[in-house]
Amino acid sequence: MPKLSYKDRRKVSLFLNILIVGLEIISFVILLLSINTIPVQYFTVDSNILALVTCAIFIYYIVRDEEIPYWLRLMKYISAVCLTITFLVVVFVLAPMYEWNYGYLLFHNELLYQHLLCPVFFVLAFLLFDNFAPEGFDEEAEAAKVKSIPRKLMRFRDQKFQYTYKLQPTDDVYPVGTVLLYGIVLVILNLVDVVSGPYPFLRIKEQPIWASILWFALILGSTYVVSIALRKFRNHK
Repeated sequence: MPKLSYKDRRKVSLFLNILIVGLEIISFVILLLSINTIPVQYFTVDSNILALVTCAIFIYYIVRDEEIPYWLRLMKYISAVCLTITFLVVVFVLAPMYEWNYGYLLFHNELLYQHLLCPVFFVLAFLLFDNFAPEGFDEEAEAAKVKSIPRKLMRFRDQKFQYTYKLQPTDDVYPVGTVLLYGIVLVILNLVDVVSGPYPFLRIKEQPIWASILWFALILGSTYVVSIALRKFRNHK
């Protein structure tokens, strides 16, 4: 694919982010019309809400022609990883558990948007088009600034200091931590019988402790691997 200019990359990014917002809104309208609520206990729903909010804020910065702040790039990173995990869990975990019913899980009502279209378009935008830098941006010079910053101050970098547009290995903690937080909350809610599941592998009272630990380790490990893969691919584009 030919290398796009800064302006062209922004235009494509704007189009894809608007498209994702539209698809997300459609999915939640379908949900409300079908069950009259937004079931936030589902990781799918939470990751798509995060994606919707992130894209809406991203559009705001692009339209105003302002530099994308680092915290927003992190939100994009977290959302991309969460939506990828959503897709992978559907394809490799839930579909086999539910008699390989890919037709329902990937194409039925809001699931078409939240399990397939939004993850695909979001990750496409994140990897290929959202990573634009201002004209004249000197990546090597900005990377040198990063090395000169005391480690304790790195976490406070934001849009006021460009530093680098590349995500750092230390940023992997954010998507992994987000998935971990969801898991901890749902485990607690299952323990106190506020929620059942909502996924089979989260019904900790209905399976051996070792199975719960194995599922926890598998999903967190997968999240870490996905985080590294997306970060490295994005940084080389």
